Amino acid sequence: MILMISFLLMFSYPRYSPDELIVRVKGAGSIETISSRLGAIEVHPVFRSPASELKGIYLLRFPRGTDILSLMDRHRSDPDIDYIQLNHLYRPCAEVVPNDPRFDEQWDMERIRMPEAWSVEKGSEDVVIAIVDTGVNYEHEDIKNKIWRNPGEVPGNGIDDDGNGFVDDYIGWDFTDAPTMPGRGDYTEWDNDPMDEGGHGSHVAGIAGAQPDNSVGIAGVAWRCRIMPVRAGFRVLTGGTYLQDDDAAAAIVYAADNGAKVINMSWGDEEPSLLIRDAIDYAYSRGCVLVAAAGNDSRTDVLYPAAYRKVIAVAASDQNDHKAYFSNANAAIDIAAPGMVILSLGVKEPY
Repeated sequence: MILMISFLLMFSYPRYSPDELIVRVKGAGSIETISSRLGAIEVHPVFRSPASELKGIYLLRFPRGTDILSLMDRHRSDPDIDYIQLNHLYRPCAEVVPNDPRFDEQWDMERIRMPEAWSVEKGSEDVVIAIVDTGVNYEHEDIKNKIWRNPGEVPGNGIDDDGNGFVDDYIGWDFTDAPTMPGRGDYTEWDNDPMDEGGHGSHVAGIAGAQPDNSVGIAGVAWRCRIMPVRAGFRVLTGGTYLQDDDAAAAIVYAADNGAKVINMSWGDEEPSLLIRDAIDYAYSRGCVLVAAAGNDSRTDVLYPAAYRKVIAVAASDQNDHKAYFSNANAAIDIAAPGMVILSLGVKEPY
């Protein structure tokens, strides 16, 4: 019992996944040789994308209790390794007039003058917004008709119809794969069900794309745009929610490869990640608009990935158009948007 309590306390605010490292192979180096040299017991490619710029990046797992910090330091100058890093953990960052009955509770919509904006532009079904987060409650009545459908996939036939490396990814993908973490629910293997178990992703998705003018609940900003659920976050036994480096990076690349025009990342960490940088560079090169939260820690620095130059960094504002008291902010901020007491979709509760 004491051991279990100690284990849970160690993971109250974890910064990285235990017993795992990310490695990018340099040139003609061999991952087999590198993994043997480091003592890895499992090796998995991070990406399924055939793109050459994403080749040679692997997740290595080690025996439980391995001192990965010392191991990483000893191999930083390995001639066969381009980079070696921890598998960081990211924290989600909290939290025409339509006929939706709770629209009058959405102070943020009035503040950004959405009714006037909708009279000019309501978006397009061809614009897909990927929500890289804890998943999306795609069965919610206020967003189910806005969910992206993979046009090249036949649902439920057990075949990768479109040849993208993912079987039956009809409404997105669940990249959560964290067997070394004390998680709960669905968190140990990739699968084709991006259902939200934590609530944060659904909240974000509702702000972006809840169906306006359907006489139900609330209205999202993007009237006609579709939402692509890409799950990369999971809950731990102590109650926190996290996204791993490898899962988040794979989710970003999946979104870019499968037609997302906008990729939302409402999560972050103080430490930069070369792996996430590579995924962002890849998505940016394919024309994606990348948006991330600056952070909700009342700090003067901006979290990564929002701090990367190719990402739009968003701070939170309050009802008086001032910086929200909890929002991170500095010169790296590109824009501020309402972020206090925002009504949106839920998982256990409708809103």
